Amino acid sequence: MNPSHRPPRRRPATPFLTLNLRPAVRAAALALAAVLVLGTAAALLAPLSTWLPGGGRHPPPDDGDRGPASPPGGGDRVAPGVRLWDHDLSGWTRAQVAEWLTALAPGLRRDPVPARIDPVTRGVIPELAGARLDVAATLEAVLAAPAGTAVEPRFDWIEPEVTMADFPLAPVYQGNPQRRQVTLMINVAWGNEELAQMLDILDAEGVRTTFFLVGRWAERYPDLARAVAERGHEIASHGYSDAAAIGSLDYQAARADLERAHRVITEVTGREPRWFSPHRGEWSPALLEACRDLGYRLFLWTVDTIDWQDPDRGTLLARVLDRAVPGALVLMHPRPVTVDALPDMIRGLRRHGLEPVPLGTLLDPHLPPDPAETGLPGGATAQRAGPPDPRTGDAWWGARVP
Repeated sequence: MNPSHRPPRRRPATPFLTLNLRPAVRAAALALAAVLVLGTAAALLAPLSTWLPGGGRHPPPDDGDRGPASPPGGGDRVAPGVRLWDHDLSGWTRAQVAEWLTALAPGLRRDPVPARIDPVTRGVIPELAGARLDVAATLEAVLAAPAGTAVEPRFDWIEPEVTMADFPLAPVYQGNPQRRQVTLMINVAWGNEELAQMLDILDAEGVRTTFFLVGRWAERYPDLARAVAERGHEIASHGYSDAAAIGSLDYQAARADLERAHRVITEVTGREPRWFSPHRGEWSPALLEACRDLGYRLFLWTVDTIDWQDPDRGTLLARVLDRAVPGALVLMHPRPVTVDALPDMIRGLRRHGLEPVPLGTLLDPHLPPDPAETGLPGGATAQRAGPPDPRTGDAWWGARVP
């Protein structure tokens, strides 16, 4: 072929990115290309992310849900506002709570205390169950607790070999002396106006206690008797008639009085009494047998206000605050002087470390040990700081160690 007739040679196409562009324009073009490549790759790989180890997107939240729910049983950090023994554990980790509870556990050990007969009064002193802090169960309860809740510690209980049930004919003069609690025993046969004031004071002071009602009084004033129960107080029996010398009655007559009072008080208040306190503290073997056969326990007292003699306010307060001991039963009535002294009496008992509680609480043998108290059996006065507050780094309250 005649070279002069050859078609012109085509020059290879020059890639766009190699054009002789200005440096700034070329840099912009490179950046745009990188964005396009990375975006395409991400779109292609996104469906595979759920298969990658440790990765994966959560399924869309349900309506009203802001994210995946916490796994059952709680996580590894305490929710905000969770409290144990009135201490805020917000934000504590599993390890911190476990370390703290483990440090507390030795000082919270208590051996069982059997019921026994007091050699002076010949009454029975109630038993107290032994206790061991269940660290694992308490730890899980703390971690599983919803925000803003209080957690009850978990204990393993060791029942004493001898209990009050082994002394069915013995009266009770006091609770167990290892309890930093007392009970206000309020006998009611009169004093309606003062009774209403007493209920208001007990409400204001946050106290629930035990009222021993005379059956004849409850029959005559059912609204007042019901009010006592409706305000959250325990109901017990003071017999049907305070005019009868019940301690001098034979078995049948004593039993008939108790049964009549039981029927009336139960019908009026809706509460079935199981405790009995005799008028003037009079009792006899026949009365004790009648109580036993009817499922009652006879109660007397540790401290008598003798308020029916209308002492002055200072005398009444001194009788209570100077003599009250752990486990004491404090006898009183709805009298003007008692109403006047009651707020200071309650506050004074608390200053002595004695909390007024209903009789049922005082008698319950399963009293959880409290690390805020001292002198618990098996405990000691030595202190060791718990793990630091994760929010401040400050050491928290101490744990007794043996």
